[in-house]
Amino acid sequence: MSQPIQYQNGSVDFFGRTFFTDSRALIPRFETEFLVSKTVAWCAQKPQQQKWSIIDIGTGSGVIAVSLALELPTASITAIDTSLSALALAGENALRHNVVDRISFKQGNLLTDFDGRADIIVANLPYLPTERIQRLDSSVKDFEPHQALDGGTDGLELYRQLFDQIAKLPHRPSLCVFEIDDGQEDAIKKELAKKLPDASIGILKDTSDFIRYIVLEFNIKS
Repeated sequence: MSQPIQYQNGSVDFFGRTFFTDSRALIPRFETEFLVSKTVAWCAQKPQQQKWSIIDIGTGSGVIAVSLALELPTASITAIDTSLSALALAGENALRHNVVDRISFKQGNLLTDFDGRADIIVANLPYLPTERIQRLDSSVKDFEPHQALDGGTDGLELYRQLFDQIAKLPHRPSLCVFEIDDGQEDAIKKELAKKLPDASIGILKDTSDFIRYIVLEFNIKS
């Protein structure tokens, strides 16, 4: 099996733009564009606020962070990843699209080292159960970084950690948009009921009619 065409070409299209891509990060999928479109649409409904603080957790190649910087030119964006090589690729994409001065790139484990205030959190974290990795198509398992795919025993290890961290923030975000795997929604709702009971939860499908997104909204009074 040859490497994916996106890696061969060194580029991928995402949200109407072309980005660098290589084996330092997962190849961005079409389904992930929803994290950008939902965030942009939500912000458009609140024109009274312009300077949004947005965190992209598990930024990978940076396509979400860069797209949000371009779509929301007054937003302040932080892009976090555990992988320095992925962050380097994300920085190259920010430079390509002239938003490198608008995004703060940080190496870290989720929100562990974040000490600011976030209005919006978006995340496409690894969500596949470990045992599924070896059953993936060889074009994925043999070329894309397993670190960006493996979500632990049931695929939700990182999301559990993230929910814990959000619960401990001094200020709730107003919006969270997460990509998940079909079939994980019930387990996630149970986790949220325990850790973020004040969240309004939306569960949405992708264009193939699979459950793919969790949207959380919080009623922020100040």
